[in-house]
Amino acid sequence: MRVRNKLISNAVYIFLNRVALSVFSLLFWLILGKTLLRRSYGMIAITIQVFTLLYPMTLMGLSLTIGKLIPDLLGRGRKDKIQGLILYSLKWVSISAGALALVLIIFSPQLSSYLKLDDPRLIQISAVLIFLGALCTILERFYFGFQNMKKIFLTDLFGQIIKIVLTSSLILFSLGYFAVDEKWIAQNGIWIPLIGFVLCYVVVLLTRMDKKFLQISKKVVVDKKLILKYSVPAFITKFFSLLFDQTQFIILSVLRTVEETGVFAVGMKISIIIPIIPRVLSSALYPITSYLSSDKNKKRKQTYLIRVVFRYSLFLVLPIATFLILFSKYAVLLFSSLEYLPAMHVLPLLIIGGAIYGLGDLFRTSLYAIGKPNIERNIEIISTLMYIASAIPLTIYFSGIGLASSFLIATTFSFLINLIWIRKFLDIKLPLKDLGKMILSISISSIFLLLIIPHIDNLLVGIFFILLAYCIYLLALLRLNFYLEEDLKILDFLASKLYN
Repeated sequence: MRVRNKLISNAVYIFLNRVALSVFSLLFWLILGKTLLRRSYGMIAITIQVFTLLYPMTLMGLSLTIGKLIPDLLGRGRKDKIQGLILYSLKWVSISAGALALVLIIFSPQLSSYLKLDDPRLIQISAVLIFLGALCTILERFYFGFQNMKKIFLTDLFGQIIKIVLTSSLILFSLGYFAVDEKWIAQNGIWIPLIGFVLCYVVVLLTRMDKKFLQISKKVVVDKKLILKYSVPAFITKFFSLLFDQTQFIILSVLRTVEETGVFAVGMKISIIIPIIPRVLSSALYPITSYLSSDKNKKRKQTYLIRVVFRYSLFLVLPIATFLILFSKYAVLLFSSLEYLPAMHVLPLLIIGGAIYGLGDLFRTSLYAIGKPNIERNIEIISTLMYIASAIPLTIYFSGIGLASSFLIATTFSFLINLIWIRKFLDIKLPLKDLGKMILSISISSIFLLLIIPHIDNLLVGIFFILLAYCIYLLALLRLNFYLEEDLKILDFLASKLYN
């Protein structure tokens, strides 16, 4: 299969996976926003963020290492080292995740008090999720390294369906069978969604297990020096990226109130849609870039693919981000209730920051893929320290607006530094001419929406005009000669995949 077709195939399944995860995640938080009070919503958000903040640390940088080394070793024909890498990763991730989960359970009373959680059992649930999440992720990275994106998509999809069906069913069951009212659910229903969350990971873990990952033979080679070369910088990078990505709710909870955290969480959950597209495309490119790095004569192909992915990321992200900002009020009401309407004030900042972050992620992961993990690590450290240094004072004085502003400042800095460094190794030129055409086209469609918004009185009408505005965007690009012959080849490949 040609490299371009493999890139598209990867992107399709990763895109479907991210879309499924995002849709089910939004649905999950929508159910919570419609049924829980702000304090309960905030406590669930904090519980889950403790999990998402800590479990990647138990991977010890091995998740990125696996995604880099498996394609690289396949390109060199070293399958013996691949099996050694798999066994080594499974062993140490299981040990580290189990140890951290045990520590959290022991110190759950103290941690719950510090984070303003009402019950230590919430921290204990985070501990269970850490162990399950670590194993699920390391198994996912094995499939990712072998570029079996379809398996990742199907297992994630099944787990998410279980989570949503169980959460909604238990809420309806409680209202009906136990004769509790909606007020009781709003105040005490924090356990229902957390049960669904835990079972989701149990299902994903069971469906990803494969005995071939546990095969031991005399031919297995554990190249610790090679593994440590990539895992140590990746571990440091991941630690700081987690501080960057997964501390917003904790910072707000500690410096402000749980109620404010609940409002901010709604805006954050909506804005997370934006960086999905560029991160999907960069994830699809990552194993291919790693594979090509085994041959130093393929720098031109690496450069071309990165430029193509960046162009398509801009093409898809700009209209979605713009329309979401214009309809921020309706977006908040769609995924929550009137109680969370103040989230519309932080949403534009989070959307812009998320778009820049997603686009910069392409350059960041490409640095690692071409064998520059230390540079990627240093950029992540500097960006995160800038974020933390600005987030604390801005949050104290300006609450959620200040936190969102610090996020935007740090993502912009990270984007620029990653771009500067990747251009030192690859001759990447930004598609400035195409960007100008996209900005002009999105401006035309935005003017149309601004004229229509005052006359929109319901959600369905709003969705119709957003789709119409998107068509205007596409037609304007056509008039500006934006589309290339390569775009038609990609559409032709996608059509062949759909019909076959």
